[in-house]
Amino acid sequence: MRRIKKIIVSILTFSFLWVSFFSIPTSTYAASKVYTVTASKLNVRSGPSTKYKLIGTVVKGQFLTVINRQSNGWYKIKFKNKTGFISGKYVIAEFTNIKSLDKSIIVDLRYNTTNNFTGKRIYNFSQAILRTSTAKKLAKANSILKKQGYTIKVWDAYRPLSAQQTLWNAYPNSDYVAKPDPKNIRGHQLGATLDITLCTLDGKEVQMQSKFDDFSSRASRSYKRSSVQEKNYQIMDKAMQQAGFVGYSKEWWHYSDTNQKFKPVQVNPANY
Repeated sequence: MRRIKKIIVSILTFSFLWVSFFSIPTSTYAASKVYTVTASKLNVRSGPSTKYKLIGTVVKGQFLTVINRQSNGWYKIKFKNKTGFISGKYVIAEFTNIKSLDKSIIVDLRYNTTNNFTGKRIYNFSQAILRTSTAKKLAKANSILKKQGYTIKVWDAYRPLSAQQTLWNAYPNSDYVAKPDPKNIRGHQLGATLDITLCTLDGKEVQMQSKFDDFSSRASRSYKRSSVQEKNYQIMDKAMQQAGFVGYSKEWWHYSDTNQKFKPVQVNPANY
């Protein structure tokens, strides 16, 4: 009996260690973010300073998964299935939470709720993120609008490929939903497209020609709007164009960065 108890204890101990060991990567990297190398070549070291051993290099334009920032400005990163450290001076965040640039921008991600055309919750994050340069353009547009007494409300921003697949499964119609294709990442999945509307500074939506995700002709930018709707649309559209966005002809709420030359990368918006 004692021998059996010892065996059971040994098995339980081994199981605990096994689970703990393989849980480390998940917990350690849970809040990781993607950064891009800006230097032609950047050294990766075993610790957070130049005093530590050189363990490799990364090159300009390479994506890095940053686990956390050190107090001295160095970043801990994933490196060849292990970890390493780099100087934070030579990397930039590939994505940015738009609220970190302008807190007055309203975020109401419809696909994080059932209040969308599918009636289903498509993803489970509430952070609206975009490519960093795109997010800065949005902040510029909002700055223009605030001077006129308005602010932007964001209905959708970066949408991971997995979320696009969920959306497609819920509504598999290519006339209204882009079929996810890992070899052709574009639109919301690229992180340079978003859906918006216009609000007054106290958060009230202004009158537009249709509701969000209206699949009728009312959604078209060529639709004949009322004088009030036309005024509101032109105020929003002019600010977005001045900031560097272009609108989609069939959806008045849909805008894309004029720069779409981004390398595809999948991130978790909840980490931002």
